Amino acid sequence: MLGKLLHRDRTPTDDRWQVVTVAVPPGEVVVPPPLAGRDDVDWKLRPAPGDRGSELAAHPRPGGPSDADLRQLLRETKQLIEVGELLQADSPGTSEKTLLNAPLRAITGRAERLGHK
Repeated sequence: MLGKLLHRDRTPTDDRWQVVTVAVPPGEVVVPPPLAGRDDVDWKLRPAPGDRGSELAAHPRPGGPSDADLRQLLRETKQLIEVGELLQADSPGTSEKTLLNAPLRAITGRAERLGHK
């Protein structure tokens, strides 16, 4: 019973906000597309605790993006605000599958399925 309470299924319509900290003061932040202009996401901007920039919070409206898609949207918006472009990870040093890189491949595969790229 306790496990069901702690791990209940959550849908995108839950009253939860996902938040990222942006290293730019609130008065200087211009929220770019793809977040600005979306009608399926509510978002708000506020000062981050400790004078550490801004907090950008987003919440999907009914029928809006999934939690994973919203996390990706927030990450991309943070990158656009802070550096002006979407950053691309360097390609791996090797693409050969070995026993030594099997744990890393498993972890990164799971992360990608959860929306972490």
